[in-house]
Amino acid sequence: MARSMQDALTARGAHRCCSPVDLMLAATAHAEDLTVLHVDKDYSTVARYWPSFKQVRLDTGLPA
Repeated sequence: MARSMQDALTARGAHRCCSPVDLMLAATAHAEDLTVLHVDKDYSTVARYWPSFKQVRLDTGLPA
């Protein structure tokens, strides 16, 4: 799953947006159908390119 996310980001030129740890956490949350609560723009970027990834940016309280 993390590899698929990285491939999708790379195909769109956003391959440097996330650390390996962020990508693994995003992939695990996606696989388990969990929502990531964060204040890290990297997860917003993942959601932009991987629409089924669920996340809420806490500094706004809205899905980013």
